[in-house]
Amino acid sequence: MTDHMEAREEDEELRRKHARLWNDLSALPEDQAHEWLDGFSSQIQLQQMKDQSYQYLKSTLRSPWLYVSLMIGISIPVLLYVGYIYTSLALE
Repeated sequence: MTDHMEAREEDEELRRKHARLWNDLSALPEDQAHEWLDGFSSQIQLQQMKDQSYQYLKSTLRSPWLYVSLMIGISIPVLLYVGYIYTSLALE
């Protein structure tokens, strides 16, 4: 129940901020208000892209397949080199 009340309070706070922003933008000249709105929209889109990129990076780093591929990528050249050395020594 407390979560529901907190969510309701957050919604009310968001509505108040939205109303205050709308009133402030309404007081500006129309072309300036459009510039501000475009700026807000581009900032929101940029922040969403950053958040999505961060979430993708975080999920990639948590995935075990990244580390498996790194281990394979490191071990194959080392094993090939060691195999070449032992084969060369065996043929002498």
